[in-house]
Amino acid sequence: SKKDFRLAILSGFFLAMHFAAWISSLDYTAIANSVVLVNTIPLWVGLLTPLVSQDRISGSTVASIIVSVIGVAIIGFGDYATGGKALLGDLLAVFGAVSAAVYLLYGRNLRRKLSLFSYVAICYSSAAVILWLGVLFLNLPMTGYRLQCANGCGLLGHGADISINRQLQPQLVA
Repeated sequence: SKKDFRLAILSGFFLAMHFAAWISSLDYTAIANSVVLVNTIPLWVGLLTPLVSQDRISGSTVASIIVSVIGVAIIGFGDYATGGKALLGDLLAVFGAVSAAVYLLYGRNLRRKLSLFSYVAICYSSAAVILWLGVLFLNLPMTGYRLQCANGCGLLGHGADISINRQLQPQLVA
């Protein structure tokens, strides 16, 4: 439907924001901090699930979220204490995690209606267009990078995330 098509594009927007924020965070904070913070995606999925799908989260999920928030606060406080731009990098990594969580939640709901190929084609294409528009708008360099296998890994990895997330959904809720 047109609504599903728009939601798949919106999901692509959040995927683009995830990549843009997370990769940008690496310019400001330590790689270890960035990776730990961007990997708080399950925390944000747990927090946003009741808002998106009205599902209730289990007590063990709530406990895990509390422990994760304490860890994120410790990392953020450490970078705040050192000054400089490290806290900005931490915030970008967290924004990347929240964006990825929204992407996963939209994808989980859309995958009930769309095939994996249809969803990936719309979502990833829109993410690519949005990122390219950002590159053009910000006048960022488009050449000079090493060619690596990120495209294949990204397509397989993020496509698997949506399928696995859809299968694990009942385990998140009470």
